[in-house]
Amino acid sequence: MKHVKKILVFSLLTAIGLSACKKDFLNKGVPTQQLVVNTYYQNTAELRAATGYLYTSPWFDFNYPFIVYVGDVMSGNTVSNPYNTNASQFSNFTIANGYGGLSYGWSSLYNVVAQSNTTINNITNFSPASLGQARMAAMGEARFMRGVAYFYLVQLWGSVPIVESSDKLINKPLLHRNIESDVYKFIINDLHYAAHNLPASDPQPGRVNKWSAEGLLAKVFLTKSGITGTRVQADLDSAKYYAADVVHNSGISLDPDYYSAFLTANNNSPEMLFGLQFTVAAGAAWTTNDFRETAIEGDPNIDGLGGGGWDGLRISKDMYDNYSPGDKRRKATFMLNGDTYPELVTAQDPNGYKMTDANGAYVKKYVDGGPLANQGLNIQLMHDASPNYLLRLSDVYLVYAEAILGTNPSTSDPEALTYFNMIRTRAGLATVNSISFSDIFKERRVELALEYQFWFDLKRWHDYDPTSADAFIKAQHRNAFTYNNGVAAEPSGSVTKVNPAYYTLPYPAVEVTADPLLNQPAVPYY
Repeated sequence: MKHVKKILVFSLLTAIGLSACKKDFLNKGVPTQQLVVNTYYQNTAELRAATGYLYTSPWFDFNYPFIVYVGDVMSGNTVSNPYNTNASQFSNFTIANGYGGLSYGWSSLYNVVAQSNTTINNITNFSPASLGQARMAAMGEARFMRGVAYFYLVQLWGSVPIVESSDKLINKPLLHRNIESDVYKFIINDLHYAAHNLPASDPQPGRVNKWSAEGLLAKVFLTKSGITGTRVQADLDSAKYYAADVVHNSGISLDPDYYSAFLTANNNSPEMLFGLQFTVAAGAAWTTNDFRETAIEGDPNIDGLGGGGWDGLRISKDMYDNYSPGDKRRKATFMLNGDTYPELVTAQDPNGYKMTDANGAYVKKYVDGGPLANQGLNIQLMHDASPNYLLRLSDVYLVYAEAILGTNPSTSDPEALTYFNMIRTRAGLATVNSISFSDIFKERRVELALEYQFWFDLKRWHDYDPTSADAFIKAQHRNAFTYNNGVAAEPSGSVTKVNPAYYTLPYPAVEVTADPLLNQPAVPYY
């Protein structure tokens, strides 16, 4: 844990130095001065600046490439080129604990924990009680972020160390892992606090609110319901309770058009309950930028800047096969030979980018174009402007349907059908009058494709039904494909198949070396 200890112990300097000077939530420029902690946190603006930092830099190494490889490569949604040996490790379940990308994900998530702990500690110790609800809301934002980080940590690694106060690491730098059920209790406590103290809405788009916390609570309880190997009805009921409150009482609705929800011009639409925030501002500090587009775009000509597309990701035949004819979500998610995207304007393509490559399907979601695209609202090289959507309203709709279904083989419950069918209607698909787990599972894959969710759906399924989850992955067609005249074809010869070797990642070797207690049995958290 030496690396994590370093992050946690020195988080105070980073959190104050990088966040306190921001005048606006989305203004993530280079700091102009160093602030003294005990004279800061004195008004609402300073509290907002401190919590604004938690949406960006601490997540940088998690945002790319780690979560891209975990969420959509390991799950079989995308395929990497053979030369991309880092991504291939995730596709083939051959991740070595010495692979540096593991440390990026682990360290980034513990950086979020550290920065959140520092913010909570500083608000507690230095902000005046007279700030009242603004003070509690800032604490709620920080505890929301810590809860999100631990939700990813426990899903990815299982038992992990809980660090509630970074100060304690000074005297006790080596940490035991804590048992999974206690990590979930810790997450739920944080999110309960956030739900009770965050406002129902926020004037700054992109800030989390009460409904963000309740939506995530629903997902946490749904996931927790199966970790013992069988689904616990009390957890399913809690997932249903929080999801129902969001869908009935939040006043939030789906964007009428799925495609437009992912255009830069519509960033931070109300459908987004939580997303990471980055900037394209000239001179912005490294780690406040999002370079996913530069990496994942299939053709560097898409943005008109060159130098992109070096990640080599293509859509798998397995994912392609999940799209029904006429599904409006397909074109918003990936490009096929013959597609035209009028918003992706460049000097070379003033009428928009036309996909002309038959040898593979390109990623579209989060590929926003260059400086001329979307009326000039978009990126410079390695600086994308779109939030990374980590929780959307449609996700909560499907959590609600799955919680209602519970352990039944199918359901015709009117509530489950209402919200399930709202998603299908937006996609241009026919409504249904009964749904099963496989229906919800497939709908989640298509609705949330390339939003790094599918691996976590597979993991949740495996927790209580490992035989079926294993069989699903073994049957996947993890191949890129050609597309000509409306026909998708896999390579001649054998179809790539894999046997899932694990559902939790190996602990990074550097962390185990620094903290041998990670190899010891997990202990309760007191």
